Amino acid sequence: MECWPMVGTLPWQHLPTDDPAKLAAIFDAARHWALRVDTAQAQMADASREVSESTDWLQMSRTRSGVYIPREVA
Repeated sequence: MECWPMVGTLPWQHLPTDDPAKLAAIFDAARHWALRVDTAQAQMADASREVSESTDWLQMSRTRSGVYIPREVA
């Protein structure tokens, strides 16, 4: 089996429950979802690392000490 309908589409919904194409489409969607989540997590980790390395945060904390921002009631 080389192709199957995308999960959730009408052609997929009309497949019988025991059709191998229906199960293959589910596994394919799960694989794509896992890859998407893995890629997003890697991008977030890279962005976090870049922010962490972009500034001397210890020095930044020393220059901003004593800052008070009063709360405003809307």
